[in-house]
Amino acid sequence: MIYILVALISAASVLFTNYFVEKYRRNKEKRNLIREKLEEIYMLVNKIQAMIGEIQTRQLKSFISGEIADFRDTNLYDLHRLRMLIVFYAPSLTSIVNQYADEALSLVMDYSDYVLNLKEMTEAEKAKKRTNIVKRIGNIAKTYYNLVEEIEKIAPQYI
Repeated sequence: MIYILVALISAASVLFTNYFVEKYRRNKEKRNLIREKLEEIYMLVNKIQAMIGEIQTRQLKSFISGEIADFRDTNLYDLHRLRMLIVFYAPSLTSIVNQYADEALSLVMDYSDYVLNLKEMTEAEKAKKRTNIVKRIGNIAKTYYNLVEEIEKIAPQYI
């Protein structure tokens, strides 16, 4: 009788040990995955910010030279990938990422609209539109720094 009791206790302890080891392993894998995705989010945010910097550079060059900058190579895929990653791996950042992505997308669209309608605009309209674009680039930079701060706040949980 005692052997059966010892065997049951041993089996139960093995099951509990295996359960906790497996739970620890899954948690560790999940934390590693989230950390990797946060790193990817950070890289995407910086890549998008570089794209916005490129837009700003092209815009300034076009204002100085009077030539129309070409933005057909602007890749908006990264904005959509950023949103998707946030939804799955860092939902607490959803509102600030949506704000950032919306501002960046809107900037690209507004600048494209500006370039397409450049010939029909008066000098006053052009100046107003350029000023608006420059202000929006500044707003995007502020949102970018807020986003990076938020990423840095949650990242230590996954290290």
